[in-house]
Amino acid sequence: MRYKYINITYFNNTLANYLNILNMMSITKQLPKFLLLFVAIFFSDNSYVNAANINENKKTYEITSSSDFSEFYGMLCAGNTFADYTVVLTKDISFETGGKVGNRIFEGKFEGQGHKINDITTPLFTDNRGDIYNLHIASGLLRQSGTFCIKNHGCIKDCKNSANIVFSSSSNEGIHAGAFCDSNYGDIINCINEGNVTLELEAIYGSWSKAVSSCGGICAYSGPRSSIVYCINKGAIKNSGIYSAVTGGVVANAEYCSIVGCDNKGEVYSYLLNSSPSKGNITVESYQLQHVGGIAGHVLYCVLNRCRNYGTVQSNFQYLGGIAGYVGNTDVYNLENFGDLYGFEGYGFHSVSGIIPYYSNPYKRQYFINCINHGDIFVAAKYGVATGAGISAEIKNAYIANCYNLGAISTIHTGNMSAEFSIPQYNCENSEELNTEISNITDANAFIALYDSPVTLLKWVYDTGIITLSSNYLSHPIAKHGSCWVYVYPEDSDKQYRLKIWAKDETLVETISKTSRSPIMIMGLQPDTEYYFEIYSEDNTQFLDNGNFKTLKPNIAIIASSIGYDKIEFKQSCDAKGISDIDAYLLFHDKEQNSKKIEVIDSTIIVGGLDEETEYFAELIYTLNGKVYKSNQINVTTKPIIPQFSLISRTPYSLTLKCDNFEELKDFVPCLYAEDLKLYDFGGFKTVENKIYELDNEGKITLDSLLYSYSPQLHSKYIIRGEERFREVDAFSTLNWGGEGIIQLSPNAAMVHGLFYGMGQSVNGSNNRYDTARFYFRDATAVDDNTETSVIGACIDNRNDYAVTIPINSILYQYYISLQYSRYIDPKNNSKNGEWQIIDARKPTVEIVEPRFYNIRFQNSTLYCSCIAGEEKISSKELQYKIEEMDHYNSITLSTNTRTESLSRTLTSIVPQLTYLIRMVCYTENGKTYYSSIYRLKNGILELATDINNQQSTINNVDVSKIQVHAINDQIVIEGKGINDIVKIYNAYGTCVYIGQESNIQLSSKGVFIVLLGNKAYKLLL
Repeated sequence: MRYKYINITYFNNTLANYLNILNMMSITKQLPKFLLLFVAIFFSDNSYVNAANINENKKTYEITSSSDFSEFYGMLCAGNTFADYTVVLTKDISFETGGKVGNRIFEGKFEGQGHKINDITTPLFTDNRGDIYNLHIASGLLRQSGTFCIKNHGCIKDCKNSANIVFSSSSNEGIHAGAFCDSNYGDIINCINEGNVTLELEAIYGSWSKAVSSCGGICAYSGPRSSIVYCINKGAIKNSGIYSAVTGGVVANAEYCSIVGCDNKGEVYSYLLNSSPSKGNITVESYQLQHVGGIAGHVLYCVLNRCRNYGTVQSNFQYLGGIAGYVGNTDVYNLENFGDLYGFEGYGFHSVSGIIPYYSNPYKRQYFINCINHGDIFVAAKYGVATGAGISAEIKNAYIANCYNLGAISTIHTGNMSAEFSIPQYNCENSEELNTEISNITDANAFIALYDSPVTLLKWVYDTGIITLSSNYLSHPIAKHGSCWVYVYPEDSDKQYRLKIWAKDETLVETISKTSRSPIMIMGLQPDTEYYFEIYSEDNTQFLDNGNFKTLKPNIAIIASSIGYDKIEFKQSCDAKGISDIDAYLLFHDKEQNSKKIEVIDSTIIVGGLDEETEYFAELIYTLNGKVYKSNQINVTTKPIIPQFSLISRTPYSLTLKCDNFEELKDFVPCLYAEDLKLYDFGGFKTVENKIYELDNEGKITLDSLLYSYSPQLHSKYIIRGEERFREVDAFSTLNWGGEGIIQLSPNAAMVHGLFYGMGQSVNGSNNRYDTARFYFRDATAVDDNTETSVIGACIDNRNDYAVTIPINSILYQYYISLQYSRYIDPKNNSKNGEWQIIDARKPTVEIVEPRFYNIRFQNSTLYCSCIAGEEKISSKELQYKIEEMDHYNSITLSTNTRTESLSRTLTSIVPQLTYLIRMVCYTENGKTYYSSIYRLKNGILELATDINNQQSTINNVDVSKIQVHAINDQIVIEGKGINDIVKIYNAYGTCVYIGQESNIQLSSKGVFIVLLGNKAYKLLL
């Protein structure tokens, strides 16, 4: 079995750049394996770049002016992603779009070099999937979320925003606003926001939106695997909602992400219209929520570490915290609030805490350690409970330690059903307090020194007479699948750090040590593995920070993108990044476990040489930095080869079919195979055992010379894996009406036939039944009013085929068939009529139209036949029979009519055990005698006696001593006959198919034939 693979296609010569990277990594020997990842991750059809200021060699695109930026913006709108390119801003510019609109997906690297973009009016990108460095958006006003991008899937680092966002809407779907982006799925590192973010969900009278308004200083939402690290918000964050609002100085909503080393220095304000006494509304709905925090509003499944709030935070309902409003299933460390917190009066309960008012971990116990509040707390509530807590009003299922409040707490309640509570530190439930009282810095630091924390706990210090957490070095890992970048802050471009890293399971890898500037890159890690690290000074004498991370689990996927008859095309993908050692193959096998390993060198894998309609199994196996990963096993069944034939046209004697899926199947050489094919013959049919019909270039084929009203047994034939195979084909039937044709034609007469389907059937639903086959004819050269003449035909095949002889006296005649009921006065009353047919007497086939006997059969002791009169007048018709090997025939006169008619005779003296020879005889008034073929009758079965010569013939005086008859190709060749000798040829059914004087005779059909010359017969097979 042979397998073929599609070659990789490279876009924009991007391969050259990655070859350089591979050379730097000294792994060019593994190039084919790496191409897979580069194609899957970096290459894109939309990465094309075409501009005058592009440097193809360096893969850079320079923006040196506002007009350059306008061109760059237009290219983004047109679909350019700048993948594999570095866009360099060389000077401060103004934001210009050139009037272009459209999605702007960026996949390259944008290097701002500290320059500014002024007067921004829309997000720079709709979706950032690349890296944005050192860019300052210095001014502007946006009416939507995100100055840098709407969605961030890449990295935004060392950037600043000073533009303002003012966004208002009455949308029922909610509104969101963030300074840098609306939603973050990547990394935002060491960024500063100076712009104000103002969000208002407007109320329309009678239709107040129940949606959530979300507002954050860096972003509105940060999702799975994302991070916000060492960022500062200095802008004022204001969020006005109706029923629900989530607000944070850094981020509003966060899930499954890290928020580390972030500060808020701006005012955070949240207001709910439906909870405001000024609106006179005292109904608080159960679905209302307001989560407000100096850093984050609503946090689930995250890490909050080393964050500080310096800004004033205000709200009028539910949860307000100096750090976060609502936190669940999250570890929190080293949090500090310096801002004053104001929970001004609103309807419903109001809970304000220095760190987090509501902290709950339903699934496992999390860490709430090393948190200090300095801010004063004021909380008011009307018709609800006002709760103020120095650290947290509710902590559920946590390890608690080193939490301390230095701020004042003031609570006020008004109205019925109101109450107020003041909690100096925190209330906890189902939690473990690791140290219950802290009276001084020494106690706090003693705990830190002794406790084995998952992360570095900052020591407590006095700063200008105030207890606070020390400002230590901060490290933050950003892990990929096989590598990790560890950032160390505060940044010092000249400082070197020493990193030690080891796996949680120390049997996996040895401890790795590396000295480098920040960020420190570690390669060769195993995917989906937990690691610990420690940061030291370059000389390894000072411990700076420690932490842990888990490398990403790769997503290995395979799908059958195209399923053929003898091949399957798979699309495979592996999203692993930062892998230095890759090996991949496809394990492919059938049910019998006949397996094959196919090396993966492309995202497309084609497995060929398969069998049709067979189930196969495929599994993708990757070894990434020594660790094996498998995709789900998929089973795929190849398609069955089923040539689909449709009917294009049909006649009583032919079918024209088309293979509708010929183009799809032509590699398998489809054709038609006919088994026991019945071909039309005057008075009957002949059978061909089998026949192959080849299709033309369009997949068409015509099956001709078929029996009328016949559905041939057809199979499609095709070849796969060198083997011929067959499938049944839908039934198609020839027609059963019309089919007019000429049996014999002389200058004076034409023996014609036609199909009269419906003989014996009801006439228009009456009790009368069709019983007459009439032929109408006329001189085609006469005037239009020339009356037509008719003659009744006789059945020649015991079915629907009727024949008659028409006298003609001009070169062109017309005739048509008419199925009638004989007792109608007008024969054409309710008749079924055919179309006019032409008889061209200028092309005779015989000198004289002779009488013919058809439909000779024996049933229930009665012999039947039809005699079709010729152009000579008949005197009588006889039946002659004898016991085989007897010398003389017995004769019985059947009729003395001159016309075409059906004849029958009951033979009462026939002895079944004896063998009889039977023939029909016709005598004409001019003295000629015409014989039918001879038939053999035994045990009630009548068969054509092809082995017996008919000694009686009207053809006399032929010298047969020198005659030789041969079958050559499709011709009968007669040697030695006289020029005027008459030749008669009969088929196996006793039908005369030729009368003439030629020596080379071409017949239109094949089979067994009897050639009569004088008194001698020759039997041949064509």
